[in-house]
Amino acid sequence: MGHFAARCYQHKDKAVRAVDITDDSSEECFAVYEVNTARKLDDDEQVTLRASSGKYICFQIDTGAQCNVISVQTYKALTGDYSLTCVEPVDSATVNYDCKVCLSLSRRDRKYRVHCRIINGKKFRSILGRPSALTMQLVNMCDNDQIHMPDTAGAEVLSAGLTSQSNHLLTESDVMREYPAVFSDGVGRLEGEYSIQVDSSVPPVQHAPRRVQVALHQKLRATLDQLDRMLLLMCVRNGAVVVLFN
Repeated sequence: MGHFAARCYQHKDKAVRAVDITDDSSEECFAVYEVNTARKLDDDEQVTLRASSGKYICFQIDTGAQCNVISVQTYKALTGDYSLTCVEPVDSATVNYDCKVCLSLSRRDRKYRVHCRIINGKKFRSILGRPSALTMQLVNMCDNDQIHMPDTAGAEVLSAGLTSQSNHLLTESDVMREYPAVFSDGVGRLEGEYSIQVDSSVPPVQHAPRRVQVALHQKLRATLDQLDRMLLLMCVRNGAVVVLFN
């Protein structure tokens, strides 16, 4: 928060970082609920993999997860990398991941390189996502939309709270139809005139022209002529020199 005189702590009648509490029953109230269980996993819900350090790590198989997740405490105990020198930082806008690492794990004489996201926390299980579970042949997808896409006959398809229309990927024609003013012919022109003020005491500098490949001369000339017709460039010829102003 910024420091304002009206909220300065020196004024005893003003409170800094204060929140006014009002009783307005007309405001909407939102609640967040979480459904979880603390039961012990059965053997058919988890898989134990051996690390290169000789220790073992037990993952919960989660076919709904798109990545593998372990805690930083589990990673340190598994690899002995207590200073986190072998991890890479990661920036995620959806989940607060701290870092990521690639672990060398094995099971039944088969070795795998498992990419994991590391989270700073203790009270959660290590998660093995669907891509890794399929690679290790721990699960088998007998039927899905990739194997057999049902014919919905134009009916509404709900997915993660979104309708099929809102979950539709925009195409080039969709964008041009939704924003016709942006993609219309011409570039338009703002009303009025604008004068650029420069410092006359600063000596001007002329940069050397950039050399263009011979194969692109015709395309470059056609583009410059088009910009000239659109009044985006003004060509001023002074002998053999061509000066362009935009």
